[in-house]
This record gives sequence, C-alpha cells and structure tokens, in this order.
Amino acid sequence: MRGFVGWYWALVGDGVRVRGVPDADPLAAARTTKAVATLLREARSLLRRTDKLAHTADAVADPETVRLAAEARQAIEQLVHHVGYLEEQHKRQARDAGRRGR
Repeated sequence: MRGFVGWYWALVGDGVRVRGVPDADPLAAARTTKAVATLLREARSLLRRTDKLAHTADAVADPETVRLAAEARQAIEQLVHHVGYLEEQHKRQARDAGRRGR
C-alpha cells in the first residue's frame, strides 16, 4: 500500500491537478498520464491478488472471512474501474495539451 500513497502524491504533489483540467503544460500532462497508468497497473495487480485471497477464503469455513474477502474484491474492482476511466480522461487531456503546445 505504500506505493499507492507515493503515486497519489506524485499525482497531486507536483502541481498537476488530478481532477478537472490539468495544467496547459504538455510535460505536466504527460507526467500525470504516466502516473495514472502506473496506478492502474498497480490496482490491477492488487485485484489479481485479491482474487487469490477470495479463493483462499472460500476454503476457510468461516462466512465472515468469505464476506470480507468478497467486499475487498468488490472495492478493488471499483478502484480499477475508476482509475481506468481516469487514465482515459488524462490521456485525452494530455493529447489536447500536446496539440495546444504545438
């Protein structure tokens, strides 16, 4: 999880806004796009690990463990979906900023 915090600060700590329109600087938009792509890759990796956790939890005969593992998987699925949307949005904005910078 420490990587998530680091990438979050990479997104907001260098003056590039995560929400809304990024700075007009094409390099800043490209950095943000790259950071969001890395965040998506990490979230997908976490989803694969959560899948393994859910399958292992199924082997345990405790319904609370199964429920918690299923909730964790659902939350990570939502994160992957959201960050995927964010990636597309930032790619589009980076393309637009690159066109404006020419």
